Amino acid sequence: MARSWQKTAGGADYVLEDRVVRVLTTPRLIEGLRAEGNPALDLAEELKALYAARFGRPLDITAESLASEIDIHVRANVFFRRALKRSGRLPAKPLKGLLKKMLVHTDVIDCGEKAVDNNRFVFDILSFLYRRR
Repeated sequence: MARSWQKTAGGADYVLEDRVVRVLTTPRLIEGLRAEGNPALDLAEELKALYAARFGRPLDITAESLASEIDIHVRANVFFRRALKRSGRLPAKPLKGLLKKMLVHTDVIDCGEKAVDNNRFVFDILSFLYRRR
């Protein structure tokens, strides 16, 4: 099924599905997350509001957990892309294949509620990093 990507006010590409928010890692998102303040949390709060408006109920993910998942996946994506560009220096071809596989997992960030996302607990634990001060 083809996804119909939409854009947040800040230009992040997203799709809303039942119990899931998907965010596309793009150069605009990467740059946006480098802004001052807490841009990942701002984005997460906007996505939660869009979800609630669309489905008539809140997404059962805290804004902080959603922010941690988005930010960590984007940072990993940047790392994997940089490593792949330098892959000619890698000692083993399997490592290049692993980097490509990791990019697939970080190009589209699948953020699901606990019932549908078995690693939600990781981002729940790391969510303390994204609280407003």
